[in-house]
Amino acid sequence: MVTWRCRFSDLVRSGLSPIRGIRLPCLSEGGDAGISGVELPGEWSLQLLQALEWKRFEELGAAYFEMKGHAVQMTGLGADGGVDCYLYGRGGGVSKPLGAVQCKARRSSRIGVRPVRELLGIMTDVGCPLGIFITTTTYTAEAEQFAVGKHIQLLVGNRFLSLIQSLPADEQGELLARATAGDHWTPSSPRCGTKLILRTARRGKRVGSQFWGCKNYPGCRYTMQVGAA
Repeated sequence: MVTWRCRFSDLVRSGLSPIRGIRLPCLSEGGDAGISGVELPGEWSLQLLQALEWKRFEELGAAYFEMKGHAVQMTGLGADGGVDCYLYGRGGGVSKPLGAVQCKARRSSRIGVRPVRELLGIMTDVGCPLGIFITTTTYTAEAEQFAVGKHIQLLVGNRFLSLIQSLPADEQGELLARATAGDHWTPSSPRCGTKLILRTARRGKRVGSQFWGCKNYPGCRYTMQVGAA
């Protein structure tokens, strides 16, 4: 288990801040780090949430609940079994989690019933009274109907955005600094945590097409379609 911990002052001392105009490196198609004219956004928006890669979006969800006074325990890399982090009371003194959170960063596709059902299964297994599902898009009607009466909150992108914007300005700024520090758009491998790089298929049915692949190949063989990040 890993716990998300980072203070705004630490980011400022390291040169990272939510101030507009900071230019960040990004990975080129060949996998080498280069400089591109990418600016950090100056404020929260739905577009920013939807631009975050999946791992950074999960970390943002954990950081938000930490801001709200919860002790947060993340589940780490690999198959999460339906939950990304657990929420405990202030100080983490309660042995059982008070909440289980699942975050899914999507560009367009809606969340179906299966991951919501998996979240309920985890809640039942660990004796957790509350489930919270956060996505950057929306849910299918079947998923929404399944969550009724099961103590599962389904948060869409606009709703999560409004919760962030309801925080005090300094806390919003701290979350913005966390979310946009470094490369926050290139997807990570869920197996090893390394940033993926763009590769081009050299054979097979998709020859010539681009895909995300891990630079640790063959140690990590994870791949992702471009546009699915």
